[in-house]
Amino acid sequence: MSGEVLSDGSTRSYEGGAFLDATSTERRAGTITVDRGLLRFDSPDHRVEMPLRGLELKLGGASNRLVFFSHPRTAGASVFTSDHSILKDPALRGDAAVMEQIGGVGAKKSRGRAFTMSVLLVLAAAVFGLFQSKDLLVGLVVDRIPPSAEAKLGDAVFKQIEMTTDLSESEEIAAMMAELTAPLVAAVPERDVYDFRFHVANDPVPNAFALPGGNIVVHTGLIMKAERPEEILGVLGHEIAHVTKRHSTRQLVGTVGLFALVQLLFGDASGIAAVVVSGGAELASLSYSRDHESESDDAGWEYLSDAGIDPEGLIDFFERLREEEAENPLASAAGESLSFMSTHPATRERIERLREKLKATDTDAIAPVDFDLGALKRAIRKEQGEP
Repeated sequence: MSGEVLSDGSTRSYEGGAFLDATSTERRAGTITVDRGLLRFDSPDHRVEMPLRGLELKLGGASNRLVFFSHPRTAGASVFTSDHSILKDPALRGDAAVMEQIGGVGAKKSRGRAFTMSVLLVLAAAVFGLFQSKDLLVGLVVDRIPPSAEAKLGDAVFKQIEMTTDLSESEEIAAMMAELTAPLVAAVPERDVYDFRFHVANDPVPNAFALPGGNIVVHTGLIMKAERPEEILGVLGHEIAHVTKRHSTRQLVGTVGLFALVQLLFGDASGIAAVVVSGGAELASLSYSRDHESESDDAGWEYLSDAGIDPEGLIDFFERLREEEAENPLASAAGESLSFMSTHPATRERIERLREKLKATDTDAIAPVDFDLGALKRAIRKEQGEP
């Protein structure tokens, strides 16, 4: 049987190559044709002919991408091509013995594809498993970072913030903030581990954020929107919990990824802080996960309750911000949304959850916080040059 005949009457050829003997590594490039009982290789200066009867074929090369042909009569010469369509050539398929080998090659290719798919599935499962256990791995890394390293990280980030933020320099405001926060900090079990320092930023956008180690920044916009001290303390209790639960550090380590894991394996977590400092300034706009927000709600609630502070202040503040954002959707669309809402989204579900906690909290014996919020607001206006 002749090979595949093209429309112009010629026999189809396949790009390929040949090794002229088994001991040579010199490869000749040329074309392969199958016709009149022969597989023929032609190059400008060599020809190799192999009878189809007794022809041997196999796959080889990287990923079995090459088809090799050999014959006992050709003194160790072999012919190969990467064009697997040659296996469909009518002349090859017309020989029963060759056809049987083609079937074996097809089965090998199928097994190869199945193996490749199996490897890919195993790799995909491994990646999925790592993703699923990411929180666990991050937790292992964070557990190796001492609070002193967290404090250095937080201080380094705060120095960056100082250069771009108008922080209050009023000793009067600092003294009143210390008075306001002292009972709350006294109720935090980790107060001997972290040095909580409260900074007031002259910024009309209501916001507050915590840095690793204990630095907490409160915008004047948040203070001015509060109607009672409990609202400010509710927010600060929540921010303190982000520090004690190490949420900022967890977020940053999560972005470091493989480096953090390598540091963990080598038993040295000190280098992690050096890497995350470069991106630490983004902490001011960091959004926490829903689990972290819930954990901070719960821990902050306990701090407030233990300090004898009405935790409902946090709920009231959340609801006021939600109402203001709903009343001014155009501002949100223009990028003027309330920062605290964007980084600590007070969803209806979250507020309802806090309301349920309130039902289980005995607030009858809780007295209002004895603090002159009006005086703090007047001091802020004075520093800002307002009447």
